[in-house]
Amino acid sequence: MMSKKITLLYAEDEVETRQNHIDYLKERYDFNYLEASDGQEALSLYKEHQPEIILTDITMPKMDGLTFVKHVRESYSHTKIVVLTAYDEREKLMKALGLDVVNYLLKPINRKKLSSAIDLALETLPNCEDEQGYICRIDNNTRWDHQTNELYRYGEVVGLKIGRAHV
Repeated sequence: MMSKKITLLYAEDEVETRQNHIDYLKERYDFNYLEASDGQEALSLYKEHQPEIILTDITMPKMDGLTFVKHVRESYSHTKIVVLTAYDEREKLMKALGLDVVNYLLKPINRKKLSSAIDLALETLPNCEDEQGYICRIDNNTRWDHQTNELYRYGEVVGLKIGRAHV
């Protein structure tokens, strides 16, 4: 069984902040790391590498973090996203939650909360075994094929029945 290394994209225009957090994360997580200093660069890296986890600041040049996240959600909904911001603004928080983010952290970022957000992202990632993300492991003996919508148990297709209400 092939296990693909997780890729994390960190989009943050404050270079020192981004580097400090990446150095901290590298001590704890064996990921591939990508860095972007603005939303456009982040979107370009996202399209090229399809990272499983994204950390993004909201306030960035060229494209803000929420617009970047909206573009990500248009193409792939399983990417886990943690939004970072220096502002405690209810409107931005509501927009972020509407984009299905894993967490929303206020700056300055508490490292324990950052680790907890990454751990939650990891726990909720689809456990896929192929490059396209179609075959996902449910447990040691069970797989789900998203392309064919079939469940396999011990390598055999399991017949699923969906009950329908009679009107």
